[in-house]
Amino acid sequence: MTTPPLHDAPQKDISKQVIAGASWLISMRWGGRLIGLVSTMVLARLLTPNDFGIVAIATSYIGIILGVSSLNISQAIIQFKEVDHSVYDTSWTLGIIRGVILAVIILISAIPLANIMNEPRLILVVVALSASSVITGFENPYFVAFEKNLQFSKLVILEIATKVAAVSTTITLAIIFQNYWALIGGMIVSTLLRVILSFILRPERPHLSLVATRKLFGFTVWLSGNRILTEVNTRFFNFVIGAVVGVAPTGKFHMSMELSDLVNEFQGPLARVVYSAYSKMNDNIERLIAAYVTAASIVFSLVLPAGVGLALVSRDFILLVLGEQWLSIAPYFAIFCVMIGLTSIVSTVDSLLISLGRQKQVFYRELVLSGVTLIGISVAVFYGSLMAFVIARFVSGLSWGILSQYFVQRDVGNMVGRMLIIRNWRVVISVLSMVLLVNLLQDNIAETLDYRDTMIRLAVSIFVGAISYLGVLLALWRISGKPDGTEEWMMKNILHKIMPRKKFN
Repeated sequence: MTTPPLHDAPQKDISKQVIAGASWLISMRWGGRLIGLVSTMVLARLLTPNDFGIVAIATSYIGIILGVSSLNISQAIIQFKEVDHSVYDTSWTLGIIRGVILAVIILISAIPLANIMNEPRLILVVVALSASSVITGFENPYFVAFEKNLQFSKLVILEIATKVAAVSTTITLAIIFQNYWALIGGMIVSTLLRVILSFILRPERPHLSLVATRKLFGFTVWLSGNRILTEVNTRFFNFVIGAVVGVAPTGKFHMSMELSDLVNEFQGPLARVVYSAYSKMNDNIERLIAAYVTAASIVFSLVLPAGVGLALVSRDFILLVLGEQWLSIAPYFAIFCVMIGLTSIVSTVDSLLISLGRQKQVFYRELVLSGVTLIGISVAVFYGSLMAFVIARFVSGLSWGILSQYFVQRDVGNMVGRMLIIRNWRVVISVLSMVLLVNLLQDNIAETLDYRDTMIRLAVSIFVGAISYLGVLLALWRISGKPDGTEEWMMKNILHKIMPRKKFN
């Protein structure tokens, strides 16, 4: 029986719900990212790579522990057709139990971790961050009902408010202490505020119960295994870099990855929305495949040019955002941007497979990827340089994309690959044209470290890149006979809003 107080949204046109939900989440991500970018610009001038390195190692360690014990209950709630109070109550109870147990484990392991990394400052940092695992366990489980029903406005409020609190706290503490404790304080305040707001924005109150434990574990067992491998595959790099190359290089690696996530601001929100949408149409495979190809193509058409474009202007971008002392990370940042751009074509593949009940395939992909990652890290250790680890991470990312496409074609059909090629060949050619024009432009612009000159050079490069990409893309679309696809979506949802009086046909 469905829970009366949850007020499930009436069934409307899912495509409209997806567009509305994606708009909310993209606004949230860009709002949060702009706030975070301002914070990064300030903190990069107040703190050192050593400070970021210590926090990166500590958060990676705790992230792996949290990932290893992840229950993925929110995904189960979204996937279930009917959800009653017992599921939410059990979810909350399990979260609290998990948080307390993990806090104890983290506390016990703080000293051994510091000894392994030969960094005594890690002890207090890890101890302080252990509080976050306990606090997170109390978050209101009913909040996920908004996401289940494709209602994302309250989630936007939650995310932006916690981001503002984290940034305000972090910058204030950085000005006062000028060390890594500013980052730790911001994380703890953000976590605490998130829990408080989850109850303010969603009035339902959970109770202690374990009635639905078997039901939840039956769905999440494979997802939990996948989460374990995902956390290890991504976060293990920070540990090995810290042990082999040093704490400061770890900070540079972490900062490069963090900034490259700017490219990710379209695919993350859309992947989150389409999972809820896919779950509502998983009984119609043809409709589901069409929705997947459309979502993947939209993401690819936005993220690939953004990733390659940022890679082209990486040096100027790093100089303006972080300052001259961080210029050495520009090549690493460029490599990660390209990686995210190339793999964006399969950014929603997990949502597709999980909505079809193929959690096992997602787990197998991460298992294979773990082997690839281990080989890459071993080679990087042999060379002992930060660039070797960056290349290993790049190879690991591309391998994830290739394996994802393999599993989706094996389980859903080869037609998916063909449909993606038909939809996106114009995007690839347009990006290559953009690379050519921006490179020609930069060859004729003087290289200086002056901030004013750098800002002008960056603005001109971005403008030329965007115009060349869109121009070639729309020209190829017209030459091809204006087929249904990404270009039509762009004109309806982007160009028409920028120039509402102009007719695009």
